Amino acid sequence: MASLSGVRRFIATESLLGAGVGIFSLILNLHLLDRGTGLHSGKVYFAEAVRKTRAHYRAVARQTNMTL
Repeated sequence: MASLSGVRRFIATESLLGAGVGIFSLILNLHLLDRGTGLHSGKVYFAEAVRKTRAHYRAVARQTNMTL
């Protein structure tokens, strides 16, 4: 394995890199599932944060007699 040609070396390193990224992605997804946050539920949390932020600014505007 000491005398790999350029193409064989490239294929070997790409394979290892792909496997590493795949394992990292699997671990990240399992971690997010364990926390109850996934890629799909992240959209829900973002929409909820936007809604709460708008409600907060409306409440501040009412208290200071401003209109939004």
